[in-house]
Amino acid sequence: MREEHPEWSITTEILRMEKDESIVRATITSRDAGILAQATKREDTKGFADHLEKAETGAIGRALALCGYGTQFCADELDEQERLADSPVTPVTRTTKVISFGKFKGQSFDSVPLSDLVSYAGWLHQQKAQQGKSSPDADAFMTTVKAMMSNNEAPTT
Repeated sequence: MREEHPEWSITTEILRMEKDESIVRATITSRDAGILAQATKREDTKGFADHLEKAETGAIGRALALCGYGTQFCADELDEQERLADSPVTPVTRTTKVISFGKFKGQSFDSVPLSDLVSYAGWLHQQKAQQGKSSPDADAFMTTVKAMMSNNEAPTT
């Protein structure tokens, strides 16, 4: 994450710290897009002696996983065992979709930082509002970026 998005930051907040348990929230933010992901983790002394450290590490791992990073290394952070809170997701095979116009023409969506794509989509939206018109390419670009923000993954073709 730090290599691809040096402008992103990770902050943690201790929600509860007691003798036998800790709960920590991790937040990943971008200067341009604000909060990108937020996750919490609870840990107690039964699971790990240094429960505060484990809760913080787990919250960070979960937040990074929501942004698509490190999931191959944090299976234990995402494994809820019998406490499953959501249904499993089948991995999506990604293919590269190339941007067909404008500032990033010829580049793939997954090669441009999401914050840059969001910023450009915002500018296109503003231009559409001011001029009362847009192109099919601009509309498709904005739709793709919106889907990437919702899914936090590269678009498929």
